[in-house]
Amino acid sequence: MNDKIKDKIEKLKTLNITHDIQKTFDVIYKVRTNGGLPNNDFIFYITNKNGQIWYDLTDSERNGIQYFYSHEIVYIVLFSYLNDKKSIEYIVNNSNDFDNKIITLFKKSNHLFIKNKKILDLGAHQGFYAMSFSKYFRNVISVEPFPQNYLTIELNILENNIDNIIVDTSFISNSNKQGHLSHAQQKYIKNNYEFEECIINSSKIIDQFIEFNPDTIKIDIEGEELSSLKGANKMIEKYPNIFIELHKELDIDNTTDYNNIKNILKFKKYTVVGMKLKSNELIFVDEHFDINTLKYIFFIKSI
Repeated sequence: MNDKIKDKIEKLKTLNITHDIQKTFDVIYKVRTNGGLPNNDFIFYITNKNGQIWYDLTDSERNGIQYFYSHEIVYIVLFSYLNDKKSIEYIVNNSNDFDNKIITLFKKSNHLFIKNKKILDLGAHQGFYAMSFSKYFRNVISVEPFPQNYLTIELNILENNIDNIIVDTSFISNSNKQGHLSHAQQKYIKNNYEFEECIINSSKIIDQFIEFNPDTIKIDIEGEELSSLKGANKMIEKYPNIFIELHKELDIDNTTDYNNIKNILKFKKYTVVGMKLKSNELIFVDEHFDINTLKYIFFIKSI
C-alpha cells in the first residue's frame, strides 16, 4: 500500500461522523469486482460497515472476485454505445433474462466501444459507477458532495491508477446556492435544525458543465433529479443521453410529479426506456406514460 493511499484512508477514518449509518470507518472494506461487466475487474473500497449498507456482498465471491453488480451500470454503458433501435429492442425484450442474454450482447458488441465519449456522473456516491465508466468512456466527471463519499472515490482512483476521472465536490441544484446536506440521509435538506450532523456546501447547476460537453449524463441525487433539470437548459439543447434514477420513495408528501420531465426534455427526440418500480421490468415509454411508476428512466439519443 503506497503512502498516498494510506494517507487517504487515515483522512477517512478521522471524519467526524457519528450517525449509525455512517459509523463505518473502523472497517474500510476492500474488494475486487467487475461491476457486472466482462473484463472489467477493479479494486473497490467501500467505506461502510463491512460493505453491507450500500452494497450486498453476501455469497458473491468467486475466485477472489466479488460479483456483486448493479444492472443499471450495464444498461448505462450499453445504452450509451449501442444506441440503435435494434439493440435497445433486444435489451428490453430480454430484460427478464439479464445475466445470460444482456451480458452475451455486451461481449459480442465489444468492438463498438470506441472510447471517445464522456459521461457526467451526478451523485457518484463512492465511485462504483465511476470505476466502470472510466474503462468505457474517455473522460468522467464524478460529482459527489459528501466527504466520506468523495474521499472514497479519490481512494479508489488512487488504488486503480485511474487518470480520466475528475471529482467535483459540489451538490447539484437548480440554482447556485449554499445548502445543508444531511450525512445521515445523504441528501440536500432545507435547514439543519432537526439534524445534528450536516455539512454546508456550495451547489452547481448542470449547465456549468457545458464545456465538458458530455455524451451521457447520469442523475442520481436523492430526490433532486427533477429540480436539477431546471438548471440544464443549455445542456439539454446539446441532446445528450440521460439516465435518471427516480426517487419516488423519498417523496413522502407526494409533491413531486416526475411527468414534468416531459416538459423539460425533448421527449419526442429520444427513444425512452423505463424500469418499472416494483417488477424491474424494462419497457418502452411514450409521452403518455406515467413516469411516476418507474424506478429508472433512460433518454437515449437515437442514431
